[in-house]
Amino acid sequence: MNKKANTVAFGLLPVFALAACLAVIITFFQYDSSMSGSINDVSSTIRNADFNYYNILSIAQTAMVSASVNGISKESFSKAANGLNSHIEGQGNFFLLIQKGDFSIYMDGNRYVLDMPGLYTGYSSNNLKIIRPVGAMEFDAKGQFIRFINK
Repeated sequence: MNKKANTVAFGLLPVFALAACLAVIITFFQYDSSMSGSINDVSSTIRNADFNYYNILSIAQTAMVSASVNGISKESFSKAANGLNSHIEGQGNFFLLIQKGDFSIYMDGNRYVLDMPGLYTGYSSNNLKIIRPVGAMEFDAKGQFIRFINK
């Protein structure tokens, strides 16, 4: 074997190792800083989607409580709910279903069920979009929310 070639190869080995380590460290820090914006976008979109989901639940409950004063019916619920439309992005098709009359309210034992087939909420931002289906909702006679009913 050629001793001079081995000496040069072993002499350059630490230089290449140091260069590789520096490249990995630089890539790590660049990758981390570029991902923080994306992670914040995802987190913000999830929070907004959750807000819209619970906002619709709150609007439905408030409308049911309001409707319960004169007896819960499709008409009294529609009137009460339409007065609560705050035009927030991400409310899904809740108010559209109410305007079209594509929902039903019926008694199940001593509880009311608000059934809005195809109801969803969601939120979108940049390239992210979350759509969350909402099941039928069960309320007591005073209009207080009890639970979701998955069909």
